[in-house]
Amino acid sequence: MELMVTVSIAAILLAAGIPSFLSTVRTNSLATQTNEVRTGLAYARAEALRLNRRVNWTYQAGAAPEWQVWQDRDGDGVLDGDELLRRGELRSDVTVSGTGSGFPHVVYQPDGTVTGPGWGSLWMCMPTTTPEANVRRLVVIVSGRVRAEQCDCDNSCSGPVQSCSASDCDDLG
Repeated sequence: MELMVTVSIAAILLAAGIPSFLSTVRTNSLATQTNEVRTGLAYARAEALRLNRRVNWTYQAGAAPEWQVWQDRDGDGVLDGDELLRRGELRSDVTVSGTGSGFPHVVYQPDGTVTGPGWGSLWMCMPTTTPEANVRRLVVIVSGRVRAEQCDCDNSCSGPVQSCSASDCDDLG
């Protein structure tokens, strides 16, 4: 009898704790992915300053999404094998969209600024049943700096650009 009570209590605690734990895992995973993209953007800006040349950050969607930092040495606007400086893989369940005029391409100038296409917001979303934890926004401003925000939007990743606004987001620094 005591064993049955103990097992019942353990089952109740597990049933209550597992959804919360999974939500925490998803939130941390999205935060990690957002920080990796933010680090890639910061690296591109630092390389533009260091090399005193234009450096590109590009997002590639698909089955194996990734971001790339590259220097267009030959000026053709296409990433060639010897121009890649760094790349980072993203989870396939993270959706990335943008509101910048040049998304998915950000070009850092030799002074570290972003001019023309490329400045704006990158929205990163991970489908979940906890809407408050599924959208992060990276704001790329003209000075080239990147600010991260956590957004309280609906849990649809089909279009956080349409379902979220800046007022739904809290600055993470």
